[in-house]
Amino acid sequence: LFDAILTTLGPPAKAKRQAKRGPRRRALGRPTAFQILVAEDNPTNQKRVVTLLEQHGHRVVLASDGRQALARAAEQVFDLILMDVQMPELSGLEAAAAIREREQGTGRRVPIVALTAHAMTGDRERCLAAGMDGYVSKPLRPDELFAAIEAALSPPAERDAVRSVPPADGPASQSPDADALLAAFGGNGKLLAEVIDLFLADTPRILDEARRALARHDAAALAASAHALKGSIGLFAQTGAYDAARRLESAARAGEQAGIDETFAELDGEVKQLSEDLQAVSRSLRQR
Repeated sequence: LFDAILTTLGPPAKAKRQAKRGPRRRALGRPTAFQILVAEDNPTNQKRVVTLLEQHGHRVVLASDGRQALARAAEQVFDLILMDVQMPELSGLEAAAAIREREQGTGRRVPIVALTAHAMTGDRERCLAAGMDGYVSKPLRPDELFAAIEAALSPPAERDAVRSVPPADGPASQSPDADALLAAFGGNGKLLAEVIDLFLADTPRILDEARRALARHDAAALAASAHALKGSIGLFAQTGAYDAARRLESAARAGEQAGIDETFAELDGEVKQLSEDLQAVSRSLRQR
C-alpha cells in the first residue's frame, strides 16, 4: 500500500528543494507563526483546533482524512503535522508511516503529533512506532495542545523528555456548565458558541448514519459513527452520552451483538439531552 501511495504522491520538485530547509525553529523568548497541517475528520474538532491555532498566529492547512494528509504533505513543507489517529481512507498511523518512508534520504523530518483518544488502549505506543514525535489526548484542551506542539518543535533531546502531555480531566458533569465549558475553551466564548452550533448541526446526521448502520448490521460503519460521535461529545462531557458512544464503538469493533440495540437507544437519548443542555449554554453565552 505504501509503495503505491509513495509512487503516486511523491514530493514535487518544489517540495524537494524546500525540504532541505527543515522546519522553522522558534527563537528564544519570541513566538513564531508556524505552517501546520491538521489532519482531522471530525468537523467539530476541526473547528476547534483550527480556530485555536489561527488565534495564536499559525497558518493552518486542513485535511479531512489520511490520504488527503499524505497528499498535502507532498505538496508543501510544513513545520508541524497534527494527525488524528482514526480517520477514513488512510489512518493517521498509516499516513505518518508513509510520510516517514517518503522522508528517507531527504534529510528532513517534519514533527508529527498524534491526536488520540486516551480511552483507546495502546494508541500511544502505536503512534510512536509509526514515527510520530508525540501525542495529545482527546478531548483537546488548549494548554495541552500547545504544550504538545512546543515539545514536538523542541530540539530532539528535549522532545524525548516530553513525548506526551498527560490528559486533563474534561468536563465531568452530565449536564454541561457554561462556566466550566468556557474555562475548558480557554475563556473563548465565541469559539465555544461556534463549536456548539457545529455540534448541534452535525450530530443528527451522524446519529442517522449510526442508526442505518445498526439496521443493516454494518459493524465497521457503526463503529466509525460511534467514534465520530464520541469525538464531538468529548468536547463537552465525559459521562452520559460520551460513555454511551464509547461503549457502542467498543461493542461494534468487537462484533458484540448482545445489548447493542439498547446501547444505541441509550446513546440516542443521551445525545438529545446533551443537545438541549448545550442549546441552553449557547443562549447563556449570547446573553453575556
